[in-house]
Amino acid sequence: MKKITLILTTLILFTSSFAQRGFKQIPDNTKRLALVIGNSAYQNGGYLRNSVNDARDMTSTLEKLNFTVLKYENLNQSQMKQRI
Repeated sequence: MKKITLILTTLILFTSSFAQRGFKQIPDNTKRLALVIGNSAYQNGGYLRNSVNDARDMTSTLEKLNFTVLKYENLNQSQMKQRI
């Protein structure tokens, strides 16, 4: 679980750094794909209040930047591995 959390956190930070610098450097005809997973309910790890809402907000932002977004909510570990 820690490994997946680290990967997702890294992806979020990576995306954030691009957003801060701006996507204007990327040609308009470039295909952009993002994977967004928002998990609120963990089988053995409790509940996070805002992660699904954060995933929805991130999806909306990325779509405005012309990304094709694959968005999933409340996946178990096996489902997350399949999507990744």
